[in-house]
Amino acid sequence: MIEIRKMGLGDAAAVANLTEQLGYPANVNKTLQRIKLMANIAGNCIFVALANEQVVGWTHAFYTVRIESDPFVEIGALVVDAAHRNKQIGKKLILQVIEWARETNVQMLKVRCNVIRTESHVFYERTGFNLSKSQKIFEMKILS
Repeated sequence: MIEIRKMGLGDAAAVANLTEQLGYPANVNKTLQRIKLMANIAGNCIFVALANEQVVGWTHAFYTVRIESDPFVEIGALVVDAAHRNKQIGKKLILQVIEWARETNVQMLKVRCNVIRTESHVFYERTGFNLSKSQKIFEMKILS
């Protein structure tokens, strides 16, 4: 049985561990700070998936407003523990995000996915997403 609930502060260690499975360096203290921040910013949702009371997946999504398009919700991250994949956990997390998005009358859900994550591409297409475009992302570090 998989349970989906809002992410809490006590989930920080498990979330950090799963974040590393995504390939991002993570530590518990920074993860805890980010959970606190997300929980207090309107327009964000964070959920965990539990199997036998253990966190086995998480997602973060956010409400997005742009001049050139209608508002939408974007999944910022979604990860399921490698040992628990192919058990509909990712789909259940997405369904929870959809339910959250409906509360704001949003008609579109988007997700960006690294080009090297071909397994994720298959997952998202199988879950009902359609590929709409490919793009490059540029970053600039802002020095203080």
